[in-house]
Amino acid sequence: MCASVLLIPHGFQPSYERGFANGLSRNGVRVELIASDRTPIDEIDSKVMINNLRGSQNPRRTKLRKATNLLAYLVRLGKRLVFNKADTVHLTGMLLGGTGWAAIMECHIYKLIAKRFFLTVHNIQPHDKESAKRKGILKRLYAIPDKLVVHTAQMQHILIDEYAVEPERVVVMHHGVDDIPAHVDVPAPADELRVLLFGGVLPYKGIDIFLDALEHCTDFSVVAKIVGESRNPAYADTIKKLIPQVPAHHVIEWVSGFIPEAEVQHYFEQADLVALPYRHIDQSGVLFTAFRFGVPVVAFNVGSFAEYLPAFAGRIASEQTPQSFAASLHAFYLNRTTYNRTAIRNYAASFSWDETVTSLIPHYSA
Repeated sequence: MCASVLLIPHGFQPSYERGFANGLSRNGVRVELIASDRTPIDEIDSKVMINNLRGSQNPRRTKLRKATNLLAYLVRLGKRLVFNKADTVHLTGMLLGGTGWAAIMECHIYKLIAKRFFLTVHNIQPHDKESAKRKGILKRLYAIPDKLVVHTAQMQHILIDEYAVEPERVVVMHHGVDDIPAHVDVPAPADELRVLLFGGVLPYKGIDIFLDALEHCTDFSVVAKIVGESRNPAYADTIKKLIPQVPAHHVIEWVSGFIPEAEVQHYFEQADLVALPYRHIDQSGVLFTAFRFGVPVVAFNVGSFAEYLPAFAGRIASEQTPQSFAASLHAFYLNRTTYNRTAIRNYAASFSWDETVTSLIPHYSA
């Protein structure tokens, strides 16, 4: 008898929803996906049962409309959980209660109602909010689910060693990569280095470090695109003030706002490299998206980046400083024609969702 699972992403990244659900379905798991208007329904396997309970995710909604939508969603989700017959309820997105006491209550509700409750831990502590007090709360939270799913072995070790999670309760499932496009465009050779910084503009992403690094890139020009919205007004102001201070031989453009899935490939195809000057991270979907389109990466040695970034796919800066990142950009610039985009895309294929979810499926069936 095949396993069955109710996936609850809470409106988490649409590409992640799609890839995770498709990977499970193609491996014979019966999947119900709690969806929203942002879910790319047309790209999801026909065997997946799609249940749009979350509705509109329009960021321009009024606060009243957002609150009304959220309340309606909670009522619909509660009803669905009560009548759910799946073997496992798997929360694959972020907890609605954040990482505080409300999140602990939320987890207890899932545990109480579901036959078995799995939680994907995308980041062991929330970005830019690490503290000893929060760690104490998270220890209680991580004790609740039947299984915790993480995307790296390093995260597994941290949960076991620092959060007292029993080893048998932690499942490592590598982050998946969406289907590799049959064709991607490659930018024509240019004298300048075209750099993409993709995703939410937040302090942990280190975009300010990248802008500072350009001060030390004196013998070549960088044309950088920052593509993503910021939900941190103070940090957004910092970036806006730093951009005019970048040396004149560099060009910085900030494309602010939500980027539709259909436009993502276009931005990666225009880049010579993707920059990940992150201050801290456990694992990043942007890294795998870059691989999917064959774009090399320059990153700091944080989280598990060094483990997943082979030499043929980019470079790891030796130190977490603007000077070191600048040195890596310079070294990349001198060797930029040696990076083989086909080899990078072939590497990405080894992380297809169809493959990565196989480590999780036996736990659904247990």
